[in-house]
Amino acid sequence: MAGLVLAGAVMAGAVRAAEVSAGWAVTDVGLHEDGGGLVLGLGSRTTLKPATWDLVTALEYVQKRGAQPTWFADPVDFLVLADAEVTLHVLQPVALVELTSVSRPWPRPYAGLSVALKVSEQWSDFPGEPSSAWGYKDLDFAAHLGLTREVGPLRLDVRYSPGLTGQLVADPTSGAPDKAEDPLPGVAEPTEGARLSHWQATAVFTF
Repeated sequence: MAGLVLAGAVMAGAVRAAEVSAGWAVTDVGLHEDGGGLVLGLGSRTTLKPATWDLVTALEYVQKRGAQPTWFADPVDFLVLADAEVTLHVLQPVALVELTSVSRPWPRPYAGLSVALKVSEQWSDFPGEPSSAWGYKDLDFAAHLGLTREVGPLRLDVRYSPGLTGQLVADPTSGAPDKAEDPLPGVAEPTEGARLSHWQATAVFTF
């Protein structure tokens, strides 16, 4: 029933503008260190009826990065301590509902959902056999909570996006154990099933 109401509201509205966005995301990928990566988006904005809400739909590309200090077994140096660094390249179709009746100069709140599709998973070169190895699932779902405010010709946007499903898994192709035999002091060990989350800040141009 709610879906029919939303569909009717969208049909009663009119597409007001197309949007492009670019910015930066800092992601918790379940490893010890968070990482930063590029965010790019292309979407459109539809004014709903009554005209106090906008529906924003977009396709976004997000780089999600992180690092885990890891022991590597090497036949010459025996043990090498280095960061295992990962970059996830993610495409996510997003649907957001934004409250537009907020008076300036206050930012406008919005919320929504997305499907996150992992296009590629890239790890740094390992200097030997890792004491633990991890991977990520191909599909995730995320919620989005944010604030947006017009500043001159641009709109500045800040968003928090928690993942809704467990993503971190022990890499079955590595042959490494799930945990390091010698845990590093002060270094958090990854937990299988950890969810991804990130903060992002973007500049949006509407045309």
